[in-house]
Amino acid sequence: MAFLSRSYKILCVELHLSDDGVQDIRMVSMNKKGNLTSFDIVGQYNDLNDIPGKTWSKAVPVVLLVTGKGVITRKFTSSMLSLADSDILHAFFPNTATDEFIVSANYSGNSTWASVLRYSSVKDLIDSIRSKGVFVTGVYCGFHFVSQFYPFIPDAPEALYTGCVHLIFQNNELTEINNSEKIAGNISIGSEAIHAGYFPLLGCGFHALANESLPGVHIPAIHQDSNDYHWFSKYSGLLKISLISIFIILLVNFLIFSNLNQEAGKLQKTVELNQNMLAEYDTLFSDFNKKKDFLTQAGLLSDPNIAWYADQIASTTPVLISLTGLNIHPVSNSSEQEDDIVPQAGLIEIMGKTPDPVMLHSWVDTLSHRSWVGNARVMNYSQESRNGQATFTVSVRTKSEK
Repeated sequence: MAFLSRSYKILCVELHLSDDGVQDIRMVSMNKKGNLTSFDIVGQYNDLNDIPGKTWSKAVPVVLLVTGKGVITRKFTSSMLSLADSDILHAFFPNTATDEFIVSANYSGNSTWASVLRYSSVKDLIDSIRSKGVFVTGVYCGFHFVSQFYPFIPDAPEALYTGCVHLIFQNNELTEINNSEKIAGNISIGSEAIHAGYFPLLGCGFHALANESLPGVHIPAIHQDSNDYHWFSKYSGLLKISLISIFIILLVNFLIFSNLNQEAGKLQKTVELNQNMLAEYDTLFSDFNKKKDFLTQAGLLSDPNIAWYADQIASTTPVLISLTGLNIHPVSNSSEQEDDIVPQAGLIEIMGKTPDPVMLHSWVDTLSHRSWVGNARVMNYSQESRNGQATFTVSVRTKSEK
């Protein structure tokens, strides 16, 4: 997962030397996360003192590229040459101590490009940069590391002018480096136009991000800075992890405390609610008993035997009488208060239709003689025409439950 990939950032600084000292300074910030490498152009300066202080950071190691006066560059027509510092240096100066020179080399196609620079000529400059509170973990020299960046240039031309050298390529291989004061142009990479003078520095940056051991680490001061940065970054990482862990623990404790506080508040509300409920319990229990007595007296708590009554009534109903409704224990308004509803226990209302009033009265008489019927009578009778259907309501008072 890309968001878990380790991010590594470096600050690349090119020091272009002339007879008068540092002629030009270019700076690029590079960042690598997983397989993705990005860069930002920091700027171009004439002197170290012109660089804003916020540009330097102890957490970001500095990689130097030294070009110009004092740098000796050669091309070896073989890619079999060892890139070891001693082998490269002895190809220039046999029997020379490596800690006196900065040595950097890289392959480009079937050739090997190498450059050397006496360390004493740039020691004061490197010490000045180290005094900014940063670690210098590598020192390159020469323009030939531009070949590390050249493949990433869209539609790259075969000739590049950096403002001080002319770089010639054939089949993506760096073949020549010549001095040239031709003005450098801009080349678009993505949506950004980049001055060609930054390309050698970008090549060093790509090489530095891809390799653990950088040129110049054989020099004691650079080696010390490299080790110091290693432990600084490790302890800084551990410190960040510790702070994050402490923050997470505090956050978890806060969430737990907040949750417990909320639960305590809920329980307190529950206790208060229960106390109010207990305070009303006696009143509610008294009301319940009153209602229970009312329903008991009304006979509504006993089984109404609705199905049994319906079967008994249906079994006695003549063919010419059709039943449309059956109301067991109908309710009526209390005479004392109109809003009170009083159930009429033991009362059954039968609604229906018939064309024969004689048969209706005969059926009511039959019901009256049933063992479970106290009395039965016709309450309502309505017939709109002489030969039409009549609607009726029969009231049946039961003796007792089955």
